[in-house]
Amino acid sequence: PDAEALATPQGRMRTSAQYLADRFHEVPAFVIPCVFGRLDELPGDSQSAMYGSIVQAGWSFCLAARARSMGTCWTTLHLTYEREVAEILGIPFAEVTQTSLITLGYTLGTEFKAAARGDLSEVVRWDHW
Repeated sequence: PDAEALATPQGRMRTSAQYLADRFHEVPAFVIPCVFGRLDELPGDSQSAMYGSIVQAGWSFCLAARARSMGTCWTTLHLTYEREVAEILGIPFAEVTQTSLITLGYTLGTEFKAAARGDLSEVVRWDHW
C-alpha cells in the first residue's frame, strides 16, 4: 500500500480489510457467530443488546484460540453477502442473523506486539466531550 492509504486510521483499516479479503481463500477455518432472529427487524437498543452479548462470546473464543497458539481475526466483510453465505452454508436466513466472521488458523510466528496506538488523551473524555 502507498503512504497515502496508510496516512489515516480509516485508510489503514481499509488496507487491512482488503489484505484479509484478498486472502480469504487461504484461511483454514471460519467461525460465524450467529444469533437467532433477524436483528435488522429490531429497534436499535435491542440490536445493541444482542450484538453486545455475541461480542463477548466471540472475544472469549478468540482468547481461547490464542491460548492454543492459534490466531484469529474478527471481521464483518462477508455481511454484504450475508444472504448468499446463508444459502451456501444452509443457515436459515429469515431466522438467524450472522453477526461477524472470525478467521481461525495457526500463526506463522509466536512473537506478537501491541499495535501502535495514539495518546489516550486524543480519544478519552472525562465528564464532558
